[in-house]
Amino acid sequence: MTEIFEPDHSWWNTLNPERFAVSGNPQEHLASMRQKCADLEAQLNSTQKALEAATASTRRWQEQAANAEARMRPLQTQAEKAMHDLMEARREADRWRRVADMLQTELSAARERRSLPVSKPEERYRRIKTLLGKSLHPDNSRGVSSEEAQLREKIFKELWPQIELIERQK
Repeated sequence: MTEIFEPDHSWWNTLNPERFAVSGNPQEHLASMRQKCADLEAQLNSTQKALEAATASTRRWQEQAANAEARMRPLQTQAEKAMHDLMEARREADRWRRVADMLQTELSAARERRSLPVSKPEERYRRIKTLLGKSLHPDNSRGVSSEEAQLREKIFKELWPQIELIERQK
């Protein structure tokens, strides 16, 4: 037994038939409807053109944004490098400021010593040894570059055995 499919047209009964009623001349109504269709079609075409223009404008802005991002990346890298270099320069300036402070202290101490009575040669020798030890010993190389620390250590290793030899000969 084959079942025959019949579509459900119950929704048709809910439509208001008066809504579709034509009053007056059907030709005039048809012309009016055609004019409305033409107006709606013109409005649709205008809207489609505006949409196409907006889409093209959006694409241009997206391309410009992508280009700006591409140009920004190297600049950002350059700025990060400049920040790093600035931090290094500040650390170096701080190091030199500490060296200048240390030298100023030594200069002040030397001026005071000049006004003191002349000391014995052993006392001067002891002060020179202390000064060299503090300035060149590898344990006192905080805040200096690795190259300078290596140079100080090398000088210390060359001088210190000679100083100890002089001490033993007294």
